[in-house]
Amino acid sequence: MLTVSGGGTASSRSGSTVVVINHDGTVVVDPGTRGEVRGTISGNTFTVTAPGSELNEPGVTCTGGLTMTGNGLGDTFTGNFSGTITCNGVPVTFSGTFTVTRVQSVSRPATGVVKQLRRIVR
Repeated sequence: MLTVSGGGTASSRSGSTVVVINHDGTVVVDPGTRGEVRGTISGNTFTVTAPGSELNEPGVTCTGGLTMTGNGLGDTFTGNFSGTITCNGVPVTFSGTFTVTRVQSVSRPATGVVKQLRRIVR
């Protein structure tokens, strides 16, 4: 569950996303999408930070970021979302929890046809 609050309002949502934990110690959230972010895993803890600057576009300047930190063993990781992103002076705060369940081991990032299929399915 992720809660987003700012400007006197708050909204919470649940949903699913793809988190890939690679054998080389990298973690990728939403691989192959515009929102793809990368982080690292060390032992049983992974951290991924999405910089606010990823939202920048003409007329919109964002700073700050959203951090996702998870801990676990075997096939299940639990963790928290936290952070504040400020766009054009308006702060938006993110907070929440998540559970990641490993459904398949991935030894290399998706390329070519697989990446295109993911884009089509979304």
